[in-house]
Amino acid sequence: KLDLYNHEKIFDIWKNQLTPKYIEDGLTKENSKIFVQYFLDLEQGKNLSKNARKGARSTAHLNRLRSKIKAIFIGLQKKGIKDVSKITEKQVMDFFTEWNKTHTEDYAVRFRALWGWWTTKNRREGKIINDVTQDLDTSKNGKSESNFVWLTKEEFDKFRSYFDEDKQVILLFCFDTIIRAPTELMSLKVENIFEKNGEVWLHIPTE
Repeated sequence: KLDLYNHEKIFDIWKNQLTPKYIEDGLTKENSKIFVQYFLDLEQGKNLSKNARKGARSTAHLNRLRSKIKAIFIGLQKKGIKDVSKITEKQVMDFFTEWNKTHTEDYAVRFRALWGWWTTKNRREGKIINDVTQDLDTSKNGKSESNFVWLTKEEFDKFRSYFDEDKQVILLFCFDTIIRAPTELMSLKVENIFEKNGEVWLHIPTE
């Protein structure tokens, strides 16, 4: 799979600046330590909670997640929480009750995942940490409706009419095969397209 957006390079640049005394910009010393260790563990797939998907996380995922977790930490610091490891259940509930009024993304889900990592890490070190996220609303600002974006065939035909013939062929290929662009599309190899029973088939590798 092609790294079209240089996620690996971006994550490596962040990692290469880490030192024993490194403090993430905008975070307290205590929160920076938790922040850095979380992402180093995620990169290797270490200390994940029992409900989390196993395995190392991609650099693309790590880069996107870093900005969300950092925003949460900074928000908590503004509430006087200098060390997230000492946060109480009431503080978590109060913070996200207010936070969810202006943030519609899955920040609460991300914080719950981080806390799952923190409790797992400490349990393996012989320490028991309370789950302060057990009553946290992780339904994306309380909204249960799907965020799936779709087009009717008529809308799609109108959309592709704005492109030249070559680009229309690409758009039709994506529409017909349900392949995602640009990363999946540009990562295709000749051997991914093959003939079977007189039809042309496309194999989209899971990676």
